[in-house]
Amino acid sequence: MNTDEQGKKFTDPVCGMSTDDPQAFIAHEYQDRTLHFCSEHCRDKFLADPAAFSADDGDGGHHGHGGHHHHHETPEAHGPAVKDPVCGMEVGADALRLEHQGREYRFCSDHCLEKFRRAPEEYSGEKTPPAPAAGLYTCPMHPEVEQGHPGNCPKCGMALEAKTPLPAAALVKYTCPMHPEVEQDHPGSCPKCGMALEAVSVAGEEENPEYGYMLRRFVVSAVLSLPLVIIAMRDMLPG
Repeated sequence: MNTDEQGKKFTDPVCGMSTDDPQAFIAHEYQDRTLHFCSEHCRDKFLADPAAFSADDGDGGHHGHGGHHHHHETPEAHGPAVKDPVCGMEVGADALRLEHQGREYRFCSDHCLEKFRRAPEEYSGEKTPPAPAAGLYTCPMHPEVEQGHPGNCPKCGMALEAKTPLPAAALVKYTCPMHPEVEQDHPGSCPKCGMALEAVSVAGEEENPEYGYMLRRFVVSAVLSLPLVIIAMRDMLPG
């Protein structure tokens, strides 16, 4: 970044997103000027109809070409800005739209629209939170044995099992839909484009105490049974 660009805000003329780092946006030359776009979607939308958007890029709302001044409307000029329910970006009335359950939603890109369409309950507040796990553990051999935490059966020593099976453990990481290389372990904004990071589940394996207990019993039994097998089979061995 040169000294002229330091401290300057670069604004996407389509969606209105701003950044002070031009490297985070896509640069495009238009009528002897360099415009910055947060994504290819916004760049292509601008090129399809440049007159519908402001090309000031932080330098004001008018720009002269050949002695003439052209006025360009910003997305906000078409109506109040609302938030994309998927990424949290503010979008204007000219954004992509979808009606769901009698309510209209607006989206910054096809990516967010399709993501909402696949699972609207995740973003519209309709999803019912899962009921909390009962947390009751019992012995498969002695069902009368119950307690509120993991442990071993006091009668046979077997590992207690959850009476209500608990969901498999999952790791969650947060990433930017526009910059997948950006990952972190907590919510926040993308350092490159400012979009809200999205949670992505990474399946993890939960340790099964019952499996470990039975595996140990099998190994011990096999070791103790080996001499008996040899004694029983000695008459069949040659020599």
